[in-house]
Amino acid sequence: MRVLQTLLKISFFIVSLSISFYSFTHTLSGGNTPEEMESYLAKFSGEQEVLARTKLIKELANSLPRNNQRGWVIEQLNHQGRIVRANPDHPNQQMTVASVAMSAKATLLYWDITRLSQIYITQVQDNSWLWATYIESEHVNKSAALTVMLRIISDERINLLQQELLSDKAAPSSFINVMTNKDLFSLVKRFPSKSLSEQLLTNEVDEFSYQHIQLLPNLYQDENAIHLLKLANVQEKLTSQALMTMAKEYSEQQEAQAFLLHQLEQPKVAWFAAAAIAQSTNEQLHQKVMLMKKTSAAVDYAQQRKLVLSEDKEKF
Repeated sequence: MRVLQTLLKISFFIVSLSISFYSFTHTLSGGNTPEEMESYLAKFSGEQEVLARTKLIKELANSLPRNNQRGWVIEQLNHQGRIVRANPDHPNQQMTVASVAMSAKATLLYWDITRLSQIYITQVQDNSWLWATYIESEHVNKSAALTVMLRIISDERINLLQQELLSDKAAPSSFINVMTNKDLFSLVKRFPSKSLSEQLLTNEVDEFSYQHIQLLPNLYQDENAIHLLKLANVQEKLTSQALMTMAKEYSEQQEAQAFLLHQLEQPKVAWFAAAAIAQSTNEQLHQKVMLMKKTSAAVDYAQQRKLVLSEDKEKF
């Protein structure tokens, strides 16, 4: 209860602080100098000062830095101010409610990504963008900046960028072969490309591989989505999710049914296929399963699931 009361007090203070800060920022018209900001913060003390400082730092991220604001924010990286409370879900643990240093780090990161994305946008617009330059760059925030850039430029320009990326696909040193899954996913999510999706699904598996499979039904027509889900089965780590997605989204398609039944007969992936088929509501697929010989426990399981589903149906 004490933790809840404390959090409520903080929430009420943030509301009052927001009103005060709104007036402050509008009075200065966005030209807050370090001296003006420190003068404003001098009105507060203790935890209120920490909250006011973190909010001010976060608000600065909404525009490009000026009047030595960057230098001031960099100084805040060494600020020790933070508010810590007991975690309501885990009383023996603590959680950080506010941290000046963490807010400063986040604002500097946002500024850097914004600056770099603007450079990328300019390069695309004046036709000076080169994938070779991007790939060779060691900038730690380049992927984040690329994602921002892709959200802003037109579909036509994205299509051209993808064509340039794929132009040397057959070459041993092809750009597409060294693109990260994160970058490929950003490109595909913004403007679907079967070739880029194929590359992503054959690369080493990471979090973006799984995210990609999850979005396939929203990105492609049935035929292409099924093709990509079949391709994903080449990767053992992706097999379960790919088969589950196929069974849930495309079990009415003959190609998907044939592939699911084929995988049900493969020892290494039979149980994945059985679990996926069990989630399908397509009657035709289940009827085909019932016609299969009981060559494995996985097939038997899939057939038993069909009987259970039939019994449940009769009850209703």
